Amino acid sequence: MAGKRTTLNKNNEPLIAALDVGNGEAVGVSNETPYPIGFEPLIAPMTRKHGQSKTDERPTFSLRVEKDSVLVFGIDDVYAHGQRDNLRRQSGMTRYTSGDYFNMIDALLLNLFGNQRGMPDRISPSLAINLPVVEFNKDATVDEIKETLMERGGKRDIADYDNCVLQIQLDPKRLAIMPESSGALMHWAFDDKTLERRAGSITSGSTIVCDVGYETTDLTLYEGMKYQRDRAFTVERSGMGNITRTISDGLIASGALRQSEESRIDRSLRPLASIKSGAEKWLTLPQGDFEISEVYDTAVSELSARIADRLHTLYPEGATRVLLAGGGTYHLKNALRNRLQYPVEIAPNPEHANVLGAFSTMRLQDKRRG
Repeated sequence: MAGKRTTLNKNNEPLIAALDVGNGEAVGVSNETPYPIGFEPLIAPMTRKHGQSKTDERPTFSLRVEKDSVLVFGIDDVYAHGQRDNLRRQSGMTRYTSGDYFNMIDALLLNLFGNQRGMPDRISPSLAINLPVVEFNKDATVDEIKETLMERGGKRDIADYDNCVLQIQLDPKRLAIMPESSGALMHWAFDDKTLERRAGSITSGSTIVCDVGYETTDLTLYEGMKYQRDRAFTVERSGMGNITRTISDGLIASGALRQSEESRIDRSLRPLASIKSGAEKWLTLPQGDFEISEVYDTAVSELSARIADRLHTLYPEGATRVLLAGGGTYHLKNALRNRLQYPVEIAPNPEHANVLGAFSTMRLQDKRRG
């Protein structure tokens, strides 16, 4: 019957998704997509100008917010389809209850359940949303996110650029808000494809999850796999944004850039993470190629020292191990290994460990429900 609510996809599998709308990337995964999908937290109104062809005019990540108003998201779509003079980057800790935060959630859901667009029935997926520990520990923030998502009985009619609508009805019993670090630990412990324990992943004793994000680094203590709420901390101004802005400011001061290209620099830094300290490092931007080894190496050293010092201060009780996760892991893992007093483990797919682990958590919960 048209308009009914369904929790299953065409393969008779429970619909499940997990989202991590972070300061460096908004990313999600579902059992309708073969891999995580996401975009940088750049947002702009879509331009009304025409492309060379109709294909050129269709963005990947879009959201119709009014009849004649469309938003586009991420570097690729904002620069190809957006009004650049009106672009904005969503960051900071007040973003988690802002309108753009929920716009990014909707844009992700449109792509995570793309096969369900235009269908007559409402889907009702199990949905996990990751939050930094400092926000997760704020009951008011968690409650406001849940209340916003559950407005109108959880019904959300989400339309894309083509005005193709995804009909969703969220169920409060199938909505989970969880700390990002719990996803990282889960992903370290369980294979996200088989849900079996990973060989060599030991969670006995205590684990400090060190999640290096864009604006902050989350530090969370787990006894076994149990979250210790009073031993969860956020180290402010201690993420990859420190490194990105240092490089951006240097290029602007030298005259190489006229304005900040923070998102593009962050993306272009990723290939440099595997180059050892002291070696040449060339940053490639549309404006040219820039040798940044000295400023990059110094910024990595300073950030890793700050994180290690805070970790040792915040956990005088010590720990069995430290588990590194987050996109900053690629850049900081060697420096942190040299500075930390405990054995260091690296989460698989560290940049997406939080969301993949949250997805595994929801799958296991659905499996237990039968």
